[in-house]
Amino acid sequence: MSGFQVEPGSLRTSAEGLDDVVDRFAETLERFEQTITAFGQPWGSDDLGSIIGELYLGIHDLAMSCFESNGELLGEFAHGLHTMADSFEAAETEIADRMAQLQNLLGGG
Repeated sequence: MSGFQVEPGSLRTSAEGLDDVVDRFAETLERFEQTITAFGQPWGSDDLGSIIGELYLGIHDLAMSCFESNGELLGEFAHGLHTMADSFEAAETEIADRMAQLQNLLGGG
């Protein structure tokens, strides 16, 4: 694989940016939920209002579940980027240490 280069710092920067997006998304979703809840049940309590309310609640719950799942998935991606950065950094450190050991064994240290 010619030209392949990974910068752990860049991975960490991307992970931190994604962490920030996840946090802002969660805050925005919470504010949205508070705003929607503040409206109460404007459809009323008669037969038609009850049907509309049931439909609304089902759709609302499904939408919120999707939003929350997407936020969790983005959080998992951020965690993966952090893990990748740690892994690449550990590999680079191990390679440097082994090269130093080899240099010492060959009498170049």
